[in-house]
Amino acid sequence: ADEFGRLNHFSASLYTWGIFAGSVVSCLVATATVLAILADVERYEPALAAVALTYSYILPFFLATFSLILTTFRTSLTALERILDYQGKGVEQEPAWELPKDASLADWPPRGRIEFSGVSLIYRPGLPPAL
Repeated sequence: ADEFGRLNHFSASLYTWGIFAGSVVSCLVATATVLAILADVERYEPALAAVALTYSYILPFFLATFSLILTTFRTSLTALERILDYQGKGVEQEPAWELPKDASLADWPPRGRIEFSGVSLIYRPGLPPAL
């Protein structure tokens, strides 16, 4: 449990750090975009400036999504590694479905069957028979 908690905390911290780093980068890009537009207002058309500002402000969403994808991918690789370890020689595997000693059970019936003869079943005393 301690190992799982440690790895889970690391994964969550990595994701949170990715969001923080993306937000810092996005803030720098948005600030640089605003300063570039304000430095030479006449050079940029209003529509182009609006699109540049819009994209610079939604950049944190895309960087956070990218961080989430990377963290999920890393976690998935860890899960794959565990699955491959469980298939290895260090883990005791279940026996095969059919074993050589099963040959002694050759006369065992392959299917079960119950036959009732002259049976009457009721749900409770006082009711008519159901069968």
